Amino acid sequence: MHPIGELEARQKTGDHSDHGGERVVVSWWPRWDSIDDTARWSQIYFWIGIVALFVLGASEVLSHRYGNRKDELVAASEKRLADDRAAKDKQHEDDVAKQRKEADARVAEVSSHAEQANNALKEERDARMQLEARLAPRALTPEQHADLVARLRRIEGHKIKILISPDPESTTIGNVISKALIAAGWDVGGMIGTSYTRSITGMLVEVVPGADESTVVAARGLAEALRAQGLAAMGPAPLQLGNFLGTPFGSAEGAAIQLTIGNK
Repeated sequence: MHPIGELEARQKTGDHSDHGGERVVVSWWPRWDSIDDTARWSQIYFWIGIVALFVLGASEVLSHRYGNRKDELVAASEKRLADDRAAKDKQHEDDVAKQRKEADARVAEVSSHAEQANNALKEERDARMQLEARLAPRALTPEQHADLVARLRRIEGHKIKILISPDPESTTIGNVISKALIAAGWDVGGMIGTSYTRSITGMLVEVVPGADESTVVAARGLAEALRAQGLAAMGPAPLQLGNFLGTPFGSAEGAAIQLTIGNK
């Protein structure tokens, strides 16, 4: 029998006897002692290795793709978080700006109300001061009296007729102005009484029609000097003759300038 055939026969019969002085050990692997089977299993394991290599390569590709996808998803998530944070920050800034604008509007409204109240108080104060000024008697401070005399002295030497209303306030200021005219070198005369033809409020400077230029200039200077002291003085205007009855003082004969002092 051929040696190989003899070896296969021994394996099939389970003969583990010595052969040529050596003991043959039979493996527990299946078909380990079969040439055909070992050849077949060698091919099987070879293709299993090839498939394993293919699976390994595919796994590496898939692992790489999934890794990239993970990075994309992480980046997208971080971008969403950043966008959400930016949106919240912008919303916060808008809310702060809105609150600041509303606060500024309230401050402006309060300031407007305060300004309106201040304006109302100022108007009331001015109105009260104007009323007090209208009700207060006309008077000159020592400084105003000195200034009036100085202004009138520049146009001294003229003769003037003063007509004074008989009420106490008009009489008092009329006497003050008469003394200032006399101190400035004017020739003063007139009357304290009542006009039956016209009513004068405040003071009126008049000059006779046809008066020379120096007389007109003096009448204009008198009116300006009175107004400079805060006195309501009109004119000069052309003299209108009227019926005035009262108590005379001084000499007003031939006077070309007339000053009428009426009620305040």
